[in-house]
Amino acid sequence: MTKLNTPFFSVIIPAYNCEKYLVDAVASVRKQPVKNIEIIIVDDGSTDSTGSICDSIAENNSEGQMPSIITIHQKNGGASAARNTGIRQATGEYIIFLDADDLYADNAIDSDLLQECYRGYDVIMCSSLTANVDRNRYGLDMGMRNGTFAGGQAYPISGHFASCLYRKQLLLDHNIFFDEDVRLNEDEAFKMKAIYVASMIRTREKVLYIHTTTPGSVRYTYGRIYDFVEAWIKTYQWLEQYGAGGNVDQAKAFVHQKIVSRQLLYAKRYVQQGHNTQEMLRELERIGAREVLATLPVGYMIPAQREELVMFQKDLKKFFWYAKIEGYKIQAGRMILKIRAVRKIRDRKKFPWTVEKQNR
Repeated sequence: MTKLNTPFFSVIIPAYNCEKYLVDAVASVRKQPVKNIEIIIVDDGSTDSTGSICDSIAENNSEGQMPSIITIHQKNGGASAARNTGIRQATGEYIIFLDADDLYADNAIDSDLLQECYRGYDVIMCSSLTANVDRNRYGLDMGMRNGTFAGGQAYPISGHFASCLYRKQLLLDHNIFFDEDVRLNEDEAFKMKAIYVASMIRTREKVLYIHTTTPGSVRYTYGRIYDFVEAWIKTYQWLEQYGAGGNVDQAKAFVHQKIVSRQLLYAKRYVQQGHNTQEMLRELERIGAREVLATLPVGYMIPAQREELVMFQKDLKKFFWYAKIEGYKIQAGRMILKIRAVRKIRDRKKFPWTVEKQNR
């Protein structure tokens, strides 16, 4: 049994310009029933008061008190760089991630979860919720069922990467870190690698993570849209180098489907950034995706994108305007949701549970 003053869980919080949310994120960890936790806050070069808040939180935590709190300040390198710093600093048996604008559900890290960890699972995947901006309504983000799976392949398990616990030694043994050159889908690629090299994986219905729909967070940064593709290309390359221990052909097929799916998404995003059809085609040619998408069997694409692929292959003009209109709708939706009354109506539909049911 792990001693109370010895961290068993390392919670890594990348923090960048999150002065409004950080205190709540840390509080959601500190009030968990299990206390042998270290909280590692990595201030990623914040330009607001986040850095001083980090220091204040650590200084006000009594020496020897659990959870313990460590603050690290570093030059801005993105969430992946901050998470990697946390992994290297961590001393716990299991690593968990928490974005600074998100929360852990009440009673999530409890004795039952601790017992699951003692059974030696490499990855434990829990359900997650999503919350509205005001954090007074909740909905199911990704639901899991209780189960056990062998690793060695890429499972299409739809668990949120931060609603997972990763055995630290597994990550170190297989050199699994976040790709610091990629800022979109790097978290899902990280999770897939961990699942692939794991011996045993546990899925749990109980909710661990609550992520907030906060405009401006890392999830809403779309400046480097090619990263949608690059994350999975690099994962494919990782499989070629490190994948011999599992069902590498199955994993490669899974990742290749991710690549072509992101290539089609990239084509839409490229149009939405103001490029015309010919510019989009030249860009797809440059990244080696034009011929792939033009000849790809429609059935190979995920169901949600099959109609889009048909448009791309048979009617580029239709695809262009479809992408444009979709982009306008997204922009309009974001503008409309800034109106509190509209957001309140939307929240009742998208987030059906009140705070009392946030951890069912």
